[in-house]
Amino acid sequence: MLGITPDPRVETHRLRLRPAESLVLYTDGLTEVRDPDGEQFGEERLARALSARHDGQPQRIIDRLVEAVHAFARDTGIDDDQAALVVTATAPGGPERAAAVSGR
Repeated sequence: MLGITPDPRVETHRLRLRPAESLVLYTDGLTEVRDPDGEQFGEERLARALSARHDGQPQRIIDRLVEAVHAFARDTGIDDDQAALVVTATAPGGPERAAAVSGR
């Protein structure tokens, strides 16, 4: 969405994550997915999907999120772009870890 305007206003914020804590960035295509009855996935279901055990592995967070969205939507299909980026902190000197998914 940054490219929607020629000069977006962007503010810098600092966030400190402890080892195994994650930051998840996502597009509204995930929360606005609808089930066969027309109900949206929403932020509450997103939060439940993200609270599943992931052992500090960002790919597991992505996997759980994708599974939850697809199970909710069932056979209705996806009509909006979906993207998520997960950055998980590691102990100093530990391996860097991040995962991303994008799809339609």
